[in-house]
Amino acid sequence: MIVTKARDHSLVQLTRELAEWLMTTPRYGQDYGIKVFVDAKLEKSKRFDTEGLLHDNAVVRERNLLHFWTPELCAYADTFDIVITVRQLFYLTLIRSSAEMELYCIRLGCFSRLYRLSYLLVLAPSGS
Repeated sequence: MIVTKARDHSLVQLTRELAEWLMTTPRYGQDYGIKVFVDAKLEKSKRFDTEGLLHDNAVVRERNLLHFWTPELCAYADTFDIVITVRQLFYLTLIRSSAEMELYCIRLGCFSRLYRLSYLLVLAPSGS
């Protein structure tokens, strides 16, 4: 599951690239990636371009790897193996270890009891 702020245009493009990479990069001995859920608000987004993503990647279309989550689906959040939170920060922090990353995410409130694991993608501030 990828959680992103659907109204932030730069994050929508990053979410699309991340979702495409997760779905098309071979894993577990298969020639395709993993099933990905993105915010249902992105399904009709021109910037996310669902139709283009499905058209350009036959494996995503054929294996039905792209799905859309809604708040109702989050009631079953314990069925997701990983939740990736995509957000933009207004400062850049260098993180030296996975333990430091975990503490940083906890401080920012990225971890929830519903989720097993959450990652934070740090972007450089736009315009700087």
